[in-house]
Amino acid sequence: GREFTYGEVLGEADRISAALWSMGLTKGGCVAVALSNRIEFVTVTFALAKAGAVKVPVNRNASLRELEYILEQTGARFLITERPVEAEDKSACPGLCHIICLDGTAGAGGRYLSWEEFLEKAPAMEMPWPDADSISDIIYTSGSTGRPKGVMLSHDMLWRSAFASCVNRGYETGRRIYVPLPLFHVYGYVEGLLAAILVGGSILITRGKFDVKKALDAMERCGANDILSVPSIMMKLLQYPELGQYPLKELHAVYCSASICPRWVWKAIRERLRVQEVITGYGMTEVCGASMQTDP
Repeated sequence: GREFTYGEVLGEADRISAALWSMGLTKGGCVAVALSNRIEFVTVTFALAKAGAVKVPVNRNASLRELEYILEQTGARFLITERPVEAEDKSACPGLCHIICLDGTAGAGGRYLSWEEFLEKAPAMEMPWPDADSISDIIYTSGSTGRPKGVMLSHDMLWRSAFASCVNRGYETGRRIYVPLPLFHVYGYVEGLLAAILVGGSILITRGKFDVKKALDAMERCGANDILSVPSIMMKLLQYPELGQYPLKELHAVYCSASICPRWVWKAIRERLRVQEVITGYGMTEVCGASMQTDP
């Protein structure tokens, strides 16, 4: 139930980037990030941008084999995670020098640092912002054939995509966007986090597996203006028996995309959520999210 200001996020991002520099992270170096939707995902994202490093977002539920494949391809020496990978296999991820674990492992030693131990390494220093054409993220996508491919996206590419969405959807200043989608995917990252920042807005994120009641409670409490969704999530919301008990008076926009959607959903969004500004889109990781959106 916490709220974070831009100033708080920036201050924490500076601490994280300084700590990583003190541990040997260099400009252009890759850092794997296997986190769920939580404030640390946001602060780490901008810490790596300030450090001129590359974020490699990984599904937090990826198998060790999948994780090792990505680490080997990117040459990442740092992993910021929620789970101690050595608990599953002592010889796991041999190329990693540092594993920063947010939940526990204080005093574990070896490659491991707890989040608190990691932040204690931060010296007082100001980090410069990177060049816009440098690589910001390498996001893995399986595509339709073969092994997952790492898609290299620059800061400029990501911001242009987010800006285009703001223009097409007519984002008002301060838009509050509920993002139940994983931030390690380009959809929630660009259409949610980055687009919100361009209009001085905010994103609403909830921890853990999607739960309709928790989502509706949060949207009502925080006055959500917009929902980013995929059809499976939207159908759960629309079919929730107690939906009518939530006024959601601030909600005026819905973006539903990423897979085939039954026709009844579009009418139900307008009737059950009382929203008129509804869009869908088509895109892929390789083009930083949407390459096509319908008119609102």
